Amino acid sequence: MLIGKISIIFIMLFIYQGIPSSGHARVLFVDENADFNSQWLDSQLGPEESLKKILRIINRSQVGKELLQLANKKAYQQGETLFDIIKVGEISVSDTTLLRKFYPQNPEQIIYETKSKIFLNKELNLMDGVLDLAHELTHFTHRSSFNPYLNNFNLIDFIKSTIEGTGGEVDAFLMECRILKELFGSTNKYNGNCKKLLDPMKGDFSREKGIELFYQVGEYYKTTVKTISMYGENVSLLGSLNSQDAIYISSAYGLPYPLAAVKEFMSIMDRVCLNDQKRLSLLKEKSARMPASVDREYSIQKIDQEYLSFKQRCQKHI
Repeated sequence: MLIGKISIIFIMLFIYQGIPSSGHARVLFVDENADFNSQWLDSQLGPEESLKKILRIINRSQVGKELLQLANKKAYQQGETLFDIIKVGEISVSDTTLLRKFYPQNPEQIIYETKSKIFLNKELNLMDGVLDLAHELTHFTHRSSFNPYLNNFNLIDFIKSTIEGTGGEVDAFLMECRILKELFGSTNKYNGNCKKLLDPMKGDFSREKGIELFYQVGEYYKTTVKTISMYGENVSLLGSLNSQDAIYISSAYGLPYPLAAVKEFMSIMDRVCLNDQKRLSLLKEKSARMPASVDREYSIQKIDQEYLSFKQRCQKHI
């Protein structure tokens, strides 16, 4: 069996967040024994017990508790536990791997399978570890899967899904802010970009503000527009894209998230097109070995149609 593997990675951005002071806010969690500046990965406890410590802290937040319940359910659906899903890594990342399987003798029969993992940066302190893991669990739990082999997979939808889609970067960042607020209430110990998302009228963080800020690309505006246009896509469909100073930067690419999403799309399509090229070559070889018949003619026509579609999708990637 030949396997075409596409690894779709969502790298989190961590910026220290602050919760504005409020005279009526309540501190829900203060653990005098927890040193949030110490490394989350305790060499004496080991990886699993260190992860349990982080999960217990997340679980003390109401939104965190709900997140963990859903994450546990999704892990179970994969036939795993959260401890199978979460691993120690060099960076914090959600990695969803799409496997496309087919046998060389039947390359037209394709099976798709997805598996997800979370890696938590081993160098983080406890506070960063709590927020990073909440961020990645949001991707794991809520983000919809997609299939880049389908013809309707396109750049604009991918950017929107990555940033503002359910379980995307905005939702993951909002989860960090809400957990931080519930755990530390009115304390102003951690300062940063959560304040920018607070809607004082509602007393909650604004998803709309988050979307607006995540689409700020600053000096990369012209490059982003040019690269998207190269794919024949309508940039105006990204209504929030703007040239104000970028606040949120992808740690994977060192770029604002819209442009980072473009780079990730290009990387995915490079691998998709290479895998498709191999499969179509096998189809062509199989058809050439068939005896002359109506079925063979139909097979050749079908392959020709697939090749045409392949060339249209992959001309920038092969």
